[in-house]
Amino acid sequence: MFFADVKYGDKPWQSLDINVTENSPKTIVYIHGGGLTDGDKRNAFEFREGLIREGYSVISVNYRLYPQAKFPEFIDDCAEAFAFILRNCDHFGYGKNISAVGGSAGAYILLMLLFDERYFTKVHISRNDFYAYIIDSAQPTTHFRVLEERHTEKNAIRVDDGSPLFFLKEYDVFPKLMLITYEEDMFCRKEQNMMFSKVLESYRIKHTFHILEGKHCTGEYPDEKEEIRLVTLIKDFF
Repeated sequence: MFFADVKYGDKPWQSLDINVTENSPKTIVYIHGGGLTDGDKRNAFEFREGLIREGYSVISVNYRLYPQAKFPEFIDDCAEAFAFILRNCDHFGYGKNISAVGGSAGAYILLMLLFDERYFTKVHISRNDFYAYIIDSAQPTTHFRVLEERHTEKNAIRVDDGSPLFFLKEYDVFPKLMLITYEEDMFCRKEQNMMFSKVLESYRIKHTFHILEGKHCTGEYPDEKEEIRLVTLIKDFF
């Protein structure tokens, strides 16, 4: 069953697409990328269809984008979406074992929700309400669009309230966590994710880390063998 443009809030951009796979206990929420300026919940069609073929229900989320949005409004939108998704399992019929996948800017948003608990607290949910988080090539330092909003050079490295790393605490307990980056990723993205994984290790935070061949977020798309590598990683991870 497919439900298009389901409203999770009263603003025009606050909408979801919900693909329900009957009798599946597992649901994946997808937060699209696009540098916080572009993208849509219907991006990465092959990836979402690949998950559905593997038996998952899939929910994809739209959120505010620059230039209309300002930090942290896009994070607040996604927190609202997650709260709506948790409250409406029975209404739409998707499984209550819910995990989250984010690509690029969407992965950055997921990390902010995961590490800065204030966003979920505002909507009366917890990061532990979800089974797993799959982070596909996030920027763990302050996102380059947020740096531009703050009139800082976009390739600067900052760890402040716009950075997931800023909120990291030793021995923090998280749901299952997988990080992914690429050999030919965006400028400094692979290196930042390698550093991020090492920091998590030092803080005794369990996670899985993959460096895949190819360019930024290409694991969400069919390769030369028609395999969608991120779908395979998710199957193995669960």
